[in-house]
Amino acid sequence: MESEFIYHVTTAKEWEAAQINKNYLPKDYAKDGFIHCSIERQIEGVLERFYQGQTGLVKLKIEKDLDSVVEVLPI
Repeated sequence: MESEFIYHVTTAKEWEAAQINKNYLPKDYAKDGFIHCSIERQIEGVLERFYQGQTGLVKLKIEKDLDSVVEVLPI
């Protein structure tokens, strides 16, 4: 059964700034036009491919909303 959550990886620094600004858009949002998210089993691969060697990361747990458009793409 698929989880009711999706996940987004970012840096703790970006997330802390979002808490202060009360708004979060990842640095590539303007270029991509969407926020990259993953299901739980994809996170390990995301970390290996895109964040290898980086520290100070956080995984945001996002509740799926039936009114939101969620497109699942393989990574």
